[in-house]
Amino acid sequence: MLRLGKAVFTPDEIEVGSCTSFSLEFTVGDAPIAPRGGLWVRFLHRQSVDALQTDDAGQPDYISATTSVQGAKAAVSIERGPWMDISVRITGTRLAPGETITITFGDTSQGGPGFQVPEAALAHEVMVWVDPDGSGDALRLAESPTLRFAPGAAADLVALAPSQAVAGERFDLHVKAVDKFGNTASTYQGMVFFVSEECDVLPSDYTFCESDSGAHRFIAAAASANIGFNRITVKDREHHFSATTNPVEIVSKSPELRMCWGRIHGYSILSGGAPTPDEYYRRARDEDMLEVCALTDHDAAVHRPGRTVSAVPAPFYSGPAQAAAIQKYETNRFYRPGRFVTLAAYEWVPGEPLGRRRIYEGDDDHPPLSPRDWASGTPGKLYGLLRQRRAVVVTRPLPNEKVHDPEKDRLIEIYSSRGNIEFPGCPLPADEPATGSYVQEALAQGHRLGLVAGSDEGAPNPRKGATVFLAEDLTREAILEAMHARRCYATTGPRIFLDFMLNGFTMGEKITVTDPEESRVLSVRVAGTANIDHVDIVKNNNDLYRQDGAGPTAEFEYVDQMPASGTDFYYVRVTQSDDEMAWSSPIWVVAQERSS
Repeated sequence: MLRLGKAVFTPDEIEVGSCTSFSLEFTVGDAPIAPRGGLWVRFLHRQSVDALQTDDAGQPDYISATTSVQGAKAAVSIERGPWMDISVRITGTRLAPGETITITFGDTSQGGPGFQVPEAALAHEVMVWVDPDGSGDALRLAESPTLRFAPGAAADLVALAPSQAVAGERFDLHVKAVDKFGNTASTYQGMVFFVSEECDVLPSDYTFCESDSGAHRFIAAAASANIGFNRITVKDREHHFSATTNPVEIVSKSPELRMCWGRIHGYSILSGGAPTPDEYYRRARDEDMLEVCALTDHDAAVHRPGRTVSAVPAPFYSGPAQAAAIQKYETNRFYRPGRFVTLAAYEWVPGEPLGRRRIYEGDDDHPPLSPRDWASGTPGKLYGLLRQRRAVVVTRPLPNEKVHDPEKDRLIEIYSSRGNIEFPGCPLPADEPATGSYVQEALAQGHRLGLVAGSDEGAPNPRKGATVFLAEDLTREAILEAMHARRCYATTGPRIFLDFMLNGFTMGEKITVTDPEESRVLSVRVAGTANIDHVDIVKNNNDLYRQDGAGPTAEFEYVDQMPASGTDFYYVRVTQSDDEMAWSSPIWVVAQERSS
């Protein structure tokens, strides 16, 4: 059997946030590498190495290549596509078995400072192909070298709990150590203890062990005497780290609608992200204590028939059909009704100027739809097919986008890692969103859309944007029903508790009134992860009422006595003292015309 050779990273683990050098050394196998032959090296997560450059040896992230043979030179080049491809071509003398090619990342030999390691911890399984004769027919190494961007030392703790718990019943309490960049500090082995004035059952003191990998689940409970919002503080005895959970509302009986925290917008290596589908779901469930998760890989990267990117083969699968099968397999493997809901989803990404749509389906046996297929290549065709499916669409209306299906377009993303798109000049703004693509502009056009938030990232630990679903149960069917009913709210990430009702109706609902003079009672309850700065009630895109904060909770009613005319909509915006935010989905009030 022909041995192609072996590739090894030295070192194979470097700390996030550091500036250093590392190398990939390839040892030639049985087949010599002739002039014009060489290597292809592929990093699946391009963003983490996107700064690599070959132009200036005195600047950061300079990459070079050498050989162990005096008469053989190595020329390195970079191709930036869906992945990061590095090509090394040999000139001069051939390389015999046992001789080497060394690629240096962050070469400092000519004055450069080194490679700036990203802040996100992840493991790169790097694909290496060998082209012995320069024909372009590259063969992939059977063993892929792995480079790990490792988290740093623990710098703080994070404590997470459900937003609601029934008095007398136990609930999960999740604690993890994080480094200064927010990565789970997997080597943490400190001792922690717990403090709470409200909870009766607290975990015993605990020393983290190696198998915890920096994160552990505990059990807590509160008695009926402690109805209301509760918080638990966890402290490290030696390092004096501490963290307080998000507010937990202790209720006397199980609520009809439970608050389910979710991440429904993110990518895997199947479309240029960092984590594998397995890592994406595992971290959402085990590290971030989420209950709902969806992987929205791009249709162009995963589902396009006959897709080709370059002469280099696909990263680790034989083609788009297998990539889609991988995504489907992992989505179904992680689904556990009552504990962790995964949704079959993908992002329909047409060319400009049409708007993207994220599609969530209740039946994962349906083949994904792509704008590159004739049958679903336009929004009109797409919705024609979606009407035959149980699907919910998160839309992003644009000024030139004329197709809107009120039955399928149920939600809009107000916040992601790119920023806030509520209205022009809004807090925490996104980078120059297109005029006409703001949420308030879509609502002003009459679109009845609930508000969600997502990470919109392919990083392994997306921390920006979260959505809470008010669902009857923790199942796919119940979550999709909540999405269709627009029973959800969005936050910038923190687990802010938000309850908003109008005349007894909850967020996302449409109310028809026969008496336009009837007053509307708006009830708001908020419990923050920091002190509340203010809470705004927004009516028809205008700030109607502001309640200033006085601590971490706010509860009030506002009565709108203005007569109804046509359709009014209301939603709530929460702003904390740390600038974190939350937005409820709107409630629509339709005044029914009286017959003469």
